[in-house]
Formats: sequence, structure tokens, C-alpha cells
Amino acid sequence: MELLKDIFSWILALAVLWLAWKIFKIFVHYFMAKKSTKDLVYMSVLIPRSDSQKERGEEVEKDFREKIGIMSQLFRSLHEMRELHFVNRMKVALFKLDLVSFEIVCEKKVIHFHISTYKEYQGLLEKQVTTYYPEAHIDVHEKIPIVRKGKKTRAYFAFLVKEDWYPIRMYKEIENDPLNGLTNVLSKLEDDEMAMIQMTVRPRGSKWQREAQEFGTNFFKTGQRKRGFLSKIPILGGLN
Repeated sequence: MELLKDIFSWILALAVLWLAWKIFKIFVHYFMAKKSTKDLVYMSVLIPRSDSQKERGEEVEKDFREKIGIMSQLFRSLHEMRELHFVNRMKVALFKLDLVSFEIVCEKKVIHFHISTYKEYQGLLEKQVTTYYPEAHIDVHEKIPIVRKGKKTRAYFAFLVKEDWYPIRMYKEIENDPLNGLTNVLSKLEDDEMAMIQMTVRPRGSKWQREAQEFGTNFFKTGQRKRGFLSKIPILGGLN
């Protein structure tokens, strides 16, 4: 009986330590993100339309998947943010602030595209955008206030229904340009209304790729997800 109590005490102690470490990491990340707010840079991106009617017609006829594919390549290129130099790698590992925010903003029935990131990544981001979109015009501007005096503000988060490893519909499988649906809804706002759709991305290492392959292999063989070592431990497994 004493042995079981000792084992339970050790398990509980490990669970408390593990939970404390998680809370500490969240606190450090929040503190540094709050402190680094002053270093954020806000940019608007404008891509001019084709001048002639003929060019516009040819542009409409192009497969929208090709345009989305260019943006997909841009997302891949942002992985360089993790590997600028040794100091940056340490900051990424500790604080995870290698963030880029892509935003669609509709104000006064006009739709704008914005990007925000930290100053140290501004040059890299501008270079990548102009590499894949040579005609893009980038301007630095002040932060757009979301909460405004005398106005009501609502915010929502979008989550995946299943775990990250399960597939979602990729742009190669859809029939219509999803941006059209978003812009059509935003264009119906009133003159005094404003809306923003924000997607924040952060490059990750290669560990997730190995985990995804292991998940896929095990799911294909057994139809179930493989449970890790921590998941088998009472209390600690539940927290995990």
C-alpha cells in the first residue's frame, strides 16, 4: 500500500511540474509578445490590375489555383524566418515570436490586404512578397484600430474540427476561388461597419513532419491513433 502511495505521489509531482512548466512557457511567451508590440510593423499590399480590357479577360480566364499556388510558395519561403542567424534561432526557441499576420480588411466597403510582423523580419518579408508578386506595391502604415470608441466589437476564432493530422480540402480540390466568397460577404457591410479576417502563421521545424508520417502510417495500419508514452500514465496522461 505504501508503495502505491509513493508511486501516486511521484506521478502527481510529475504532473504538477509538467503543468507548471507549461504555464511558465505561456507566461514568458505572453510577456515577450506584450513587450515586443512596439516593434510591430504594419504594411499594406497593393497589386495593380491589368490595364487593358484584353489583359483583364485573359486574367479572368486563368485558373485561380495557379494564383493560389503562388501564395502557397510564399508561405513555404517564410521558413527562412527561423534560420536568419544564431541569436534569432535562440529567440525563436524561447519566445516563438517569428510571426507573420496576413489580414483582409474591409472598411467603408473597400477591401484592403495587409501584412504585419516584427521589424527584424520586415526586410525578409518585403523581399519574399516582391519576389512572388513583382508588381506588388508595399506601404508601411499605422496600426488599424479594431476597438473604437462608441462602436461594438466582436471577435471569433476558427478551429479545425479534427486534429491537425487529418486532411483538409486543399486549393487543388476546390472548384471556386474561396476569396470571392469572402469578398462578396465583406462588400455587403454598411458604411459605418468594419471587418477583418486575420491569419497568423509561424514557421515550425521538421519534427511535425515526422509526427505526421508516423500518425498516417499507424492510422493506415490500425485505423486508430498511436498513443504516446505520457498518455498511458494516470492523471499525467489526462493532462497531456
